[in-house]
Amino acid sequence: MIRKLFLATVALMGLAAAPSIAADEERYVRFKRPNLVVPDMDAALKFYVDKLGFKLAGMEESKIDPAGNFAYKAFNFDPNKAVRQATLHSSTEERAFAITEVKGLDPKAVIRTPSLTAMVLETKRFLALRKELMAEGYTVTEWRDTSNKDGVGIFEMGVLDPAGHLIVMYQYVDGKTPRQ
Repeated sequence: MIRKLFLATVALMGLAAAPSIAADEERYVRFKRPNLVVPDMDAALKFYVDKLGFKLAGMEESKIDPAGNFAYKAFNFDPNKAVRQATLHSSTEERAFAITEVKGLDPKAVIRTPSLTAMVLETKRFLALRKELMAEGYTVTEWRDTSNKDGVGIFEMGVLDPAGHLIVMYQYVDGKTPRQ
């Protein structure tokens, strides 16, 4: 009985909170997906699809089209360089993020120290993924284990994708998760 009362109370609190979020139509905003700019779509897809487990949702052909592709204006791309875009599904969301390739982009021309942005991604295979990424030569930071004495907490690390974007990877640990 107490459990049912508790669940009903939680459900009512959720319903009561929902209108306050939706009521401010003038300030409506929905976060859809980040977009990463890369010089090499194939290297990016190898990292995000083959290593991290995203699925390719769709990709455009590479072409020069500053008049028809808003990305040229939004990102201030060179109008003489070909652009192609891809979207990726995650395990939990369709079109979770996008990748835009600019042919001939020099990623070393962009100063990345310190990193000004990062994507934070959850994995359920942290230690195996870390070992795999390191073996393949990706730049991977030291990892941190925030577990308490019962082994509950998170593992986290940073990794640079092929274009130099900082990706923070983490895994919740439950006290049974192996540490090696």
